[in-house]
Amino acid sequence: MKEILTVFGLFFSLNIYSQDIKKETFTLKVIPVLDSLGDLKDVKRVLISSQETNEFLSYPFLYRQIDSTGHHYYTRNDLPAGKYYVFVNCLNYYGKSAKVEVGVDKPNTFHVKLERIPNPYSLADDIANNDLKLFANRGGSSAFIFDHNSKSYKKLKRKYKLSLVGSGGCITNNTNYDRLYNKKVIYYLDDKYGDK
Repeated sequence: MKEILTVFGLFFSLNIYSQDIKKETFTLKVIPVLDSLGDLKDVKRVLISSQETNEFLSYPFLYRQIDSTGHHYYTRNDLPAGKYYVFVNCLNYYGKSAKVEVGVDKPNTFHVKLERIPNPYSLADDIANNDLKLFANRGGSSAFIFDHNSKSYKKLKRKYKLSLVGSGGCITNNTNYDRLYNKKVIYYLDDKYGDK
């Protein structure tokens, strides 16, 4: 009987200890808010750091999950109570840092509204102004090099009213507007000229 009581006492103590640990940690849920054109699949990073030290926590990436409606959100489990910064970085949006406080009697669910980076390119305007372009260089060792003075380039520009632009020229590396524009230009040229 004494052995049974000892085993029961040990189990009871461990159970209380694990409950105490659970009470001290929380789950943080972060929901990026985009406009109707945004795609949460384009969220690149969701990081968390302490407001006290400004240092990123170990394993700073939050885990992406999908709710029953197909929307993405991010969670971090076993987070001690305290004040944190949450940084959300999404393609074609300005990165944003928000202050959050995690603790008892708090929802610990935060919506971070992101502002879209304006798209500087308009295919319709460029067609109307005979000013089509292709962005041929995004930098790096694989950069595409061309000569504006070559006969082939002049023929290309004269026939298709098209200019090659040496760098992406996009506002920030956090956008893909130049690639989206290129795709539209290729489709437009294919529809208009076909195999000519």
